[in-house]
Amino acid sequence: MQAQMDMRYEARPTACNAWRWILTSILILEIGIGIVLLAVGEPAGAITMFLVCVFLVALFWFVIPRSYAITSRDLVIRLGPPLRWHIPLTTVSGVSRGATWKAFGYWGIRLALSSRAVVEIQRTGRRLNLIISPTEPDRFVEELRAAIDQAPH
Repeated sequence: MQAQMDMRYEARPTACNAWRWILTSILILEIGIGIVLLAVGEPAGAITMFLVCVFLVALFWFVIPRSYAITSRDLVIRLGPPLRWHIPLTTVSGVSRGATWKAFGYWGIRLALSSRAVVEIQRTGRRLNLIISPTEPDRFVEELRAAIDQAPH
């Protein structure tokens, strides 16, 4: 509750229409294969296809970011309910616009949904850096830098 009271800025991730289309296509294909397997008398295969569909939906539900919030102490990445990742601003060493290719290949945690709005967050110590894609990347970088500068150390 504390994070909501001192919220400085909140951003949504960029639209992920391509990801939704890909996921929907895979799910339709999986369901179709399951129906065919059921029709030819392979219930075990049909059950496997159903379980794969459930797994994919759950995976995307819990992993795709819903919003990014900057508070006076944390960067909060809201994933699928009820998951939230609180990153203390004291562990962030830098933030900048990232290269387009980093949305697809990056050594770290990649939560970017678009290559058009890549933001790279560098972290201190041995923590993994991360890539995100807020809708207004330049403003997000500004707001996060300001919050880092004002964060209690």
